[in-house]
Amino acid sequence: MATISEIYNWFMTGKKPTQAQFWASWGSFWNKSEPIPQSAVSNLTTVLNAKSEKTQFDAHKIDPNAHAESIGMKTDKGDYEGTSGDLDSRIAAIENPDRVLKFGTITVTGLNVDIASNAFSWVLNKQEFLTPAVFNDTLDAATTGMYRSDVVVGTQTGGYDIITGDEAATGAGATEKAPPAGTIRLGYIFLQGNTVLGSGSAPAEEKSTIIDTDRIVFDNSQNSYAKASIKLSNFKTVLKVWLDSFFKDRYVTIVDNVTTAYTLQLSDGTKNTLIRHNNASAITETIPANATVALPIGTEIKSISIGVGLRTVTPAAGVTILNHVSLTSAQNQMMRFIKTATNTWVVTGDVGFEKDIKLTNYPSTRNDGTLPTNKTFSVDSTGNLKLYSMAILPAPYIAELIPDSYLPSTTGNIQLLGEFFIPAMCLSVNLNNGNGIQITGQTINYATFVNSQKILLNVTTGSAEGSFSVTCNNGLSITKANALLIVLGTVFTPKFSDWTSQINIDVSDTGVAKIATYNSLGTAKATNITINHLKNWEVRFSFQRSPLGDVQTAYGIYEFTFNLQNSVGNNIIRHTFYVNHVAGNIYVTGATATESNSIIKQFAVPGADIDRLIAFEAKTIQIRFISGILYTYIDNTLVKTWTQTVIDDLFITVSLKQFDIKGIKYIELAT
Repeated sequence: MATISEIYNWFMTGKKPTQAQFWASWGSFWNKSEPIPQSAVSNLTTVLNAKSEKTQFDAHKIDPNAHAESIGMKTDKGDYEGTSGDLDSRIAAIENPDRVLKFGTITVTGLNVDIASNAFSWVLNKQEFLTPAVFNDTLDAATTGMYRSDVVVGTQTGGYDIITGDEAATGAGATEKAPPAGTIRLGYIFLQGNTVLGSGSAPAEEKSTIIDTDRIVFDNSQNSYAKASIKLSNFKTVLKVWLDSFFKDRYVTIVDNVTTAYTLQLSDGTKNTLIRHNNASAITETIPANATVALPIGTEIKSISIGVGLRTVTPAAGVTILNHVSLTSAQNQMMRFIKTATNTWVVTGDVGFEKDIKLTNYPSTRNDGTLPTNKTFSVDSTGNLKLYSMAILPAPYIAELIPDSYLPSTTGNIQLLGEFFIPAMCLSVNLNNGNGIQITGQTINYATFVNSQKILLNVTTGSAEGSFSVTCNNGLSITKANALLIVLGTVFTPKFSDWTSQINIDVSDTGVAKIATYNSLGTAKATNITINHLKNWEVRFSFQRSPLGDVQTAYGIYEFTFNLQNSVGNNIIRHTFYVNHVAGNIYVTGATATESNSIIKQFAVPGADIDRLIAFEAKTIQIRFISGILYTYIDNTLVKTWTQTVIDDLFITVSLKQFDIKGIKYIELAT
């Protein structure tokens, strides 16, 4: 690129530039459409390197750590949060908050408002206003028939203002407006139309609870009725002295007497008195005539004898005693004397009973008619007289509970079936407690009495799984264990239509198989309920002696069996019970072998054979199949883990001779 001097020389007068010089001259300049490289600008790199990037500078301006080494420890710069200026302002606001220092009087005449000089004083924005000038103003009348509540405020210039409220059709609706910023409430003026109904300067704050350090504001008559205050604790002290001048002491004053004769004294009637006699000999207590001891009418005195000596109340000459009890009392019996006229006293108390009750108005010949309810008087274990309901029914019989759902944490309906139910059991106050109906671990929302054999319950089940007891009380209480099953799964209870091949057996009740003829074999198979071997499941049942006959102990054909058969009739799981040696054996037949287990003996119910049998009747036998492993439980206690497994779908079959089987359930478990 040619310099400007060279170009000038090429184009001097008389010279003719060559084509190369002509092109070089144009090549020495940048066309306006061409960008100029930074390298072609003199010292541009040096200048740019001396400057910061804009984004860096913007970030620096808001970086809280910028220049931390030089100003990080200083708090006297600025008034933003955390600086000494900000903290000083906050401390000053705490030390000297907005408040009224002195309440004065707001005088309202017609619609004219007058406040004397120095009547009020206040603090606003940490500034004290102690000597405000006289204030006069005239209120605007409210609309005829309408109510309004105006607010008198102090301002931050040391003067007064009136904030006009909104009108309302009722007094309750005419609420005050909040004081504007920069003002403080001093009082109120309440009016209807052009009539002022009330005004005052009491604080607006309403406290529901007062404490001893609170102050009560009043007009001080000793200082031209200027406002003054008194602590509640001091006010109570002054008030107590005044009340005590004509009221009796709050607490009983005990007057001890150890002599055998005592006459009521004037001092006994000036306080809440209990005369306490204590002597082993007989005591005479005299009520004096008014001429001797002028006790005021209305005087009440109590008396007790704690010694073994009998205390007898005696009237002095001219004194009349009105009493319905004996005037001689035994040890620790109270008397109460009330003066009702100049020389007339009433004597009452727990005297005359001598620990026995005598109802002179109720002889045995009296008849007040038929008792509408079955009630009787009786005493509890400590001798307290009580009115009891008489049981006119046997205790409830609980047959079974039939729920809509067996799931935990679910609200549904349950049928409670049995006998001797009464409507009172269904009252809300008798639910979820022992007075009516209670299911352990569950909440009964309400109950509907259908008849003496059926009650409908709406129940919210608990979160726990298991078998829960139910208690019913119709005046007599009964509890049935394991009455309600709560389980996370689907429950199938065989009903009459599920049983096939019924021979000499009664399966009319859901979940129950009973012998039809005692000691004669009866059989049935629940073919309509399939036990799926690909799922986790439980089969449960219990047994009970049949009411049709006594248990026979002769060894022979099993007294009952409970079988789980496969589709071709092979017994895969078989529970057999023999009475003669009280053996409850379970056999499991697998693909390779047969296992057995005597569950009753293993469970170790104590006592003789028949006692062990009776005790075992209340227990629930549970056969569980979980993740391909077979278990036996009794009342949720594991008694056997089986080696053999189940590889076929199964069906429930029963064979009965002397026992019934109840509570039969197949449960497909959710987990």
